[in-house]
Amino acid sequence: MNRLVAVSNRLLPGAGRSAAGGLAVALGSAMEERGGLWFGWSGQVSATPLQPPLHSNRGKLTLTCVDLGSAEYADFYLGFCNAVLWPLFHGFVAGSRQDTAQFAAYLSVNRRYARALLPLLDPGDLIWVHDFQLIPMGQMLRDAGSKQPLGFFLHVPFPSIASLAALPEAGALLDTLLEYDVLGLQTQDDLAALRAAARWRWGAHSVTDDGVICVGQRRTLAAVFPVGVDVDGIQAEVVRSA
Repeated sequence: MNRLVAVSNRLLPGAGRSAAGGLAVALGSAMEERGGLWFGWSGQVSATPLQPPLHSNRGKLTLTCVDLGSAEYADFYLGFCNAVLWPLFHGFVAGSRQDTAQFAAYLSVNRRYARALLPLLDPGDLIWVHDFQLIPMGQMLRDAGSKQPLGFFLHVPFPSIASLAALPEAGALLDTLLEYDVLGLQTQDDLAALRAAARWRWGAHSVTDDGVICVGQRRTLAAVFPVGVDVDGIQAEVVRSA
């Protein structure tokens, strides 16, 4: 069985110095059961963020994390991710505060993550990138030399054309999605929004009847794969904590 490599902004609690978010909770049980490698941010801001990644083991799962520098935390995480993309992807265009320097930091952090992850990869790995913080990760991995199959899953709504049009970097972000082999979304509405964005960016014929986005030689499958949480596991944890 091919090793699964998940890449997300946050990891499970206890992964180095990481603090979990909703995505980590949703993925936790599946990753622990399957095993593999899970790479992401430690949750810490460090004066020396370029140190080697920190590794820990949790059963069959290897958890690997890196720190952010203070400028990266301000411009990448608080800036472009939380103050620009999160509002736009949820339809709050008026609440999005845009800054060109923050987009540069967004690309830079994705590039640094890709370079840190690349030496840890095996040829047969399947790479699964998660959520809006890491949209360019696929392109950064390809640029760094990765040949492995790449998938991306968006855990938040995919924005409408009206929201995307408010983002100067919308076209550049959409272009990076073409480096993935599979794009996963939560709902049919999200899939419809992605297909509309593809036609807006690459023309009416860029989306085939079977849901494949075709641009030049690139073919990217887009489909709905709803993700939930481990209800039984959460209930068991509540009982244990009572």
